[in-house]
Amino acid sequence: MKRKERGESFEQIAKGLVSVRAGGVSSETIKRWWTRHLHKVGEAAQWLAGELIRAGVNEDLLRLHSQGVNPTPMDTVRWLTTLVEKYLHKLDLSPCLMGYFGLLNTRLPANLWI
Repeated sequence: MKRKERGESFEQIAKGLVSVRAGGVSSETIKRWWTRHLHKVGEAAQWLAGELIRAGVNEDLLRLHSQGVNPTPMDTVRWLTTLVEKYLHKLDLSPCLMGYFGLLNTRLPANLWI
């Protein structure tokens, strides 16, 4: 997700993802993952904000969103990333943990998996 945020094309991302077992990943697969991610990111961010509030975070989490009014999907992706970092900190995990969406998906309701 960070590669797409940096402006890399789906093809560049696909070339960088290679697994010994599975081989390469097509750019169409990356595009499908990205579309699904953008579709669910808003609801996942709201769920995560709710979890942070339940955990006792007193910070105004909505103000962390770069565009409170008419945000682009990328603005919401950035907000989710900020919330994930706070969430991982609450769990005493490193915010730079690789693969944090896998961890997050174990906690998200199934309909919000990203």
